[in-house]
Parts: sequence; structure tokens; C-alpha cells
Amino acid sequence: MANLSIRGLDAKTLAELKARAAKEDASVNTLVLRLIAQGLGHQRVKPALRRHDDLDALAGSWSQSEGVAFEQAAAAFDKVDPELEVAHACCSARHQCPHSVHARCS
Repeated sequence: MANLSIRGLDAKTLAELKARAAKEDASVNTLVLRLIAQGLGHQRVKPALRRHDDLDALAGSWSQSEGVAFEQAAAAFDKVDPELEVAHACCSARHQCPHSVHARCS
């Protein structure tokens, strides 16, 4: 492996590299090698996780009656389809499943 010295690096950039390396729990050398590889297209850049807050205004905005109405409308989702319960029970038997839910138990 070759060594490379970087001359003319300003203090602000060095501080940013050190801070980013610390944040990523890596050495500055490892960080710089990765950044060079990504910049040259040798390594894929992982997309940063983005925080979405576009629905924050809706949180807590329902009235009591709207909350009750929603709970009543969504109550059906708490019930399990009896055919799925039977299909699940037969899956553990490891045989050809006769239910339309899935073709073959695994």
C-alpha cells in the first residue's frame, strides 16, 4: 500500500474530518480512504437516513369523538380470519396445505 500526504489542508476541514470520523467511530485515515473510494466511484455511497416530519402536525389533532370513531372503524383489523388460523395450524404439520391461503406449507 502506498502512503499519501495531504498538504494545504485548512484547520476547519481537518476539524470536520476528525468530528465525522469520531461520529462514525472510525479513524481519520479510514474515513478519508472511504471518501476517496466513494468519490472515485469505487465504493457505493450509502444514503443517509432521512427523518420525515411532514405528518407531525396531525399528531394529537383528533378530538375525543374522532379517536373513538377511528378505534371502532379499525376494530375489524384486530380479528384474525378463521381460515388463516386453520392454515397456520396446519403449517406446523408439514403436509400439502388444502387451504387457498398458500399453496404449500413449508
